[in-house]
This record gives sequence, structure tokens and C-alpha cells, in this order.
Amino acid sequence: MITLPFVHTPEVVVLMYHAVNRSGWKLAVSPEEFERQMRCIASMAVPLTDVVLYAKRERSLPPRAVAVTFDDGYEDVLTTALPILERYHIPATVFIPSDLSVQTDSGGTPRLTEGDVRTLDQSPLIMIGSHAETHRKFTELSSEEVRSEAEGSAEALARMTGERPCFFAYPFGARGEEAERAVKEVGYEAAFSITEGTISPGDDLFRLKRVQIDSTMNFSLFRMRLTRAVDWNRRIVDTFRAMMPV
Repeated sequence: MITLPFVHTPEVVVLMYHAVNRSGWKLAVSPEEFERQMRCIASMAVPLTDVVLYAKRERSLPPRAVAVTFDDGYEDVLTTALPILERYHIPATVFIPSDLSVQTDSGGTPRLTEGDVRTLDQSPLIMIGSHAETHRKFTELSSEEVRSEAEGSAEALARMTGERPCFFAYPFGARGEEAERAVKEVGYEAAFSITEGTISPGDDLFRLKRVQIDSTMNFSLFRMRLTRAVDWNRRIVDTFRAMMPV
């Protein structure tokens, strides 16, 4: 392993999106706002692989680095988001529950088909990751079910794309030591949560943080979430929760 010196620790953020449409759903960012955000980060965008290598202390990153991810595999990632990503040459990872028949939101937002997944995978900008098999909370499943969800998804996505996914995102961010161990043991290289914060060298590869972007955020707030302000906000929230009576 090559260990690189880190004199100045960069601000490294992994953004988490879901849908890009005008439905009004909280987790759906409008196409216009998404394009504005991508234009903002174009010069800072890096592949998720680089972020993982940075966490492993095997790669340095510029002072500001941003990786883009999508959860759930909605159709508009292909039809709406991809053309914008291509316009600004921004790489992205799409975490997909491999059972494409599963409804992953209450509004019935259309999901990618198997053909769509293959089309996405053909883009040099897109990496396909696993979001388990049926998008159930791992904290509500048995250890056997957790392992089956993690392994089954990897095998199904490999059949679709010809390549086994190396990164995983926990459905709903629900994880624990057992889930982390299962994901690692079935062969994933890293896994992402929904705990907010920046990425640092030496971070646990199976608890990597992301920053959710949704329709409630104006552009000023979006720009703040590209910085360590997101760490400060998380600490404030964690402190407040710890003070609340049980």
C-alpha cells in the first residue's frame, strides 16, 4: 500500500441524490436546480473510486473534491440527470436495488428497467453500485437475510452489466456491525451510509459518510454543504439528541 502525506486535509464530500424531476417530492431535485448544482461542482467533481482510495490513504485529492451518487435507481437518472452530467463531464455512481420491481418510494416514481441499467452502465461517467436486493432495512432483517440481500444484489447486477459492483449503499442508511461485516465478507470494497459529513483519510470504509441533497435546500445551503459546515451541523445535531430525555 502506498501511503501519501496529507499536509492540508481537503474538504471531500460525497453527495447523495435520489430523483431529478418536478414532482415536488422532497427527495426529487428539479432538473433546473440539479443543473445549477452540477455547474457549481464541475471543477471539483471526482469519481467515487478516488474518494475511496483517499479514505484508504492511497490517493491524494485537490483542496475541494465532490463525488456524486444516486440512490434507488429511478428512471430520471438516465433520462434527465445523465445528459446534465455529460454536459459538465461529471462522474456519478448509481446505487440500485437489484430487484427492479420493488417500489422504493411512496409516490411510485418510475424505476430503471434492466435495459436502462445496461444503457447507464455503458456511459464512461457512470458506475453501478449495489443498494441491496429488495431495499429493506438491514436492521430489521436476520443475519442470513442481510447476507442474501448483499450477495444476491451483487450477482444480479453482475448479470445485468457484466461486472460485479464494488461499492454498496445501505438501504435507508440502516446498518450495524452485523450488516457492515456481511457487506464486507461478500466482497464489497466499501459501503456508504446516510450519516452526514466529509470524508477523511483513515475513515472506516464500511461507514463512509454522504451528504443528502433534496428539494428543501436553496443554492446557498447547497454550497455550504460542500464544506466542513456539514460536519459542524452534524455535531450540533448529535449533541442536541444526546441531551434529549430518553
